[in-house]
Amino acid sequence: MKVVDDFVREVEARTLDISVIGLGYVGISTAAAFAESGFRVTGYDIDDETVSMISHNQILIEEPDLKMVVKRNFEAGRLKAESYSEFEAVGSDCIMICVQTPVNNEKIPDLAFVEAVFEKLNNASLRRKAVVLVSTVPPGTLSNYAKHVVEKTHLKPDEEMFLAYAPERISPGNPFSEFTRNPRLIGGIGPNSTAAVASLFETVCRKVVKTDAVSAEISKLAENTYRDVNIAFVNELSLICEAAGADVTEVIRLANSHPRVALHRPGPGVGGPCLTKDPYFLLANNSIGQEIDVIATARRTNDFMSVHAAKIIMNALESAGIKKNQSAVALLGMAYKAGVGDMRCSPAVRIKDVLLTEGIVLRIYDPYVRDDLNGLIVDSIEECVRGADCLVVLTDHLDFKGINLGKVKPLMNRRPIIVDTRRVFDPQEALRVGFSYYGIGYGMKNSPRLGTNFSSG
Repeated sequence: MKVVDDFVREVEARTLDISVIGLGYVGISTAAAFAESGFRVTGYDIDDETVSMISHNQILIEEPDLKMVVKRNFEAGRLKAESYSEFEAVGSDCIMICVQTPVNNEKIPDLAFVEAVFEKLNNASLRRKAVVLVSTVPPGTLSNYAKHVVEKTHLKPDEEMFLAYAPERISPGNPFSEFTRNPRLIGGIGPNSTAAVASLFETVCRKVVKTDAVSAEISKLAENTYRDVNIAFVNELSLICEAAGADVTEVIRLANSHPRVALHRPGPGVGGPCLTKDPYFLLANNSIGQEIDVIATARRTNDFMSVHAAKIIMNALESAGIKKNQSAVALLGMAYKAGVGDMRCSPAVRIKDVLLTEGIVLRIYDPYVRDDLNGLIVDSIEECVRGADCLVVLTDHLDFKGINLGKVKPLMNRRPIIVDTRRVFDPQEALRVGFSYYGIGYGMKNSPRLGTNFSSG
C-alpha cells in the first residue's frame, strides 16, 4: 500500500517529526530513544517543572545512559521538551501517547489523560500520520474507543492514517536500556498500522513482535498479572510454612528443582506502578458471563501481606516483652523493589504507616529514596539501628546483603530482633550472632502462631 510505503521511506530517511505526550520514565525514555536514532522529537508534559528539569538534563531517574543520551540529543537539536499546552498535531508525523493511566479508589481504570489527548486529536489533521498508544489500557481500548474518536476526523483508520498499540515493557530502574533491549509488541488496528509502526520501532528496538491491537493490550496486562499471581501463590505458601514450622525458602528450593516449576519469592506484598494496577485493567472489561476469582484473589493476597508483615513485627516485640509504644524499630528500605528509590504503592510504606499508628518509634534507612519521610530517614545503617529493639528488612537492596550482623548487634538494645521480610540475612547466622529471627515464611516450631486470617487484610 502506497501510504505505508511512503511512511516507511520517511522512517528510513529519519525525516519524521515525532511528538511524545507525557514525560514520565516511559515518555522520556521513548523520546530519548527515537532522538538517538536520528529523529526529531518533541516531548510534551502538563507539568512545566518537569519540562524545565528535562530541558536542563535534570532527570530524576538514576540511569546514567539515559541522562547522557538526553543531554547529547538536546545539544544536537534532535530533542526538546515543551509544555503540553503548546502541542499541535499539525507539526507531527507520529504522536506517541505515554500519559499515566491510574486506577481510582474503586480500582477502576482512569483513562482521563488518554481521553484528553484523543479529544485534542479530534481537531487535528491526521492524514498520513501515526498515532501510537503506549500507556497501559484495558483490553479493547484501541478498537472500542480510540478508533471511533479518530474516525471523527473523517479519515479511514489503517488506510489514510495509522493507529497502533505499543505497550511499554520497561522498569523504572533502567528504562532506557530496557526500552532498546526488550522485545516490543506492536499491535495495529489493521495490518497497515502494524507494518508502519513496527518499521518505526525497528529503528530503536532489537526485536519487534507484530500482532493485533487487542492481543497486544491483553498480553501487556497478562505479563504483570502472571507475576502478581505467582507471587500471591508463594505468599500464601509462606503462610502455610509459618503455620507448619517449615522454611518457605527451603520449600521453594526443593519445588524449583522440578524442571517445570519456577516459583517466585515471597515478601511483604507487591508494589510499583504496574503489578498493583495491571490486574485490575485486565479485569476491567470482563463480560464473559462467569466469575473470575484467581486474579482478584491474588491481588487481595498480596495486599494482605503488608498487614501480615506488620503483625509479625508487633508479635516479635510482644514475645520479647517489649511494649509497642515503648519500642524503637529500624526499617531498612522503603522502595518497592531493590536498586531504585521508587516508593509508589510500596508495601514498605504501608507497613511504616501501620507501625506509626501503633505508637512505635521508627527510623528508616534507604540509600535510594530521596524523600525524608517527615524526618524519619537517616543517613546510615548505624544511625538507623542504634538503640533499636528490632531491625526490619523491607527492601532487598544489594547494599543490605553485605551488612555484618556482628557489628550491628552491639548498637541495638538488649535482646535484639530481626524481622526479615525479604530473606536478606541467613536465619542461622542471625541466630548464631544472638538475634531473635522472624521472617515471611519462616516457620518456627513451638513458636507462637502468627495470624493468617485473610479477613483481617
